[in-house]
Amino acid sequence: AGLGASAAMAGPIGFNLTINGNTNVPTFTLTNQSTTAQITDYSVTIGNTDFNFDGVTAQSFTTGSGTATLVTPDASDSGGIRADLIDFNFTGFDAGEVFQHNGDVDVDNSNTIQDYRTTMFNNGAALNSVITVGFIDDGIVGELVLEMPDDTNGVQPSYTFSARGNIDTGQGGGTVPEPGALALFGIGLLGLGVAARRRRKNV
Repeated sequence: AGLGASAAMAGPIGFNLTINGNTNVPTFTLTNQSTTAQITDYSVTIGNTDFNFDGVTAQSFTTGSGTATLVTPDASDSGGIRADLIDFNFTGFDAGEVFQHNGDVDVDNSNTIQDYRTTMFNNGAALNSVITVGFIDDGIVGELVLEMPDDTNGVQPSYTFSARGNIDTGQGGGTVPEPGALALFGIGLLGLGVAARRRRKNV
């Protein structure tokens, strides 16, 4: 599905998120695949609220020199029920640049060895994890939202998800799209086609 035609349009926006590495403390690699837009914020939720993200470590731009601010989880938390999402704000996260971090997945009220593949995917009756990435381009803002798939063949060592869209300036040349109004063009999982459900989890 695509957006309706308009008089003016900022460049296409897009991202890739790869999750791999240690199954208890996986590495998240976010790539800005936009033409010109900056990424302003990014979050990953755990759909099953019996689990949480404990610590978030190794935060760095592997390419580029932007600034990242971790909003949650609170690094001082220890035990108990912690954040069900990782949330970052950015400045200077330009097109083509890459940001990376680790995230420790735990069961609520304990510090456990927990496989992220069973907490972020295949959550049955619970909503699966949701990725939300916000963009800005020449003052026009928008976001792309996608939900983790139900079937990830959960023994794979690496998962890559991606979404594409446009920031539409509208007929007046300056209108801001409503959240969720951006088209989700595709999601890839190790080369397998995966249908993306375009509902957003309330956190």
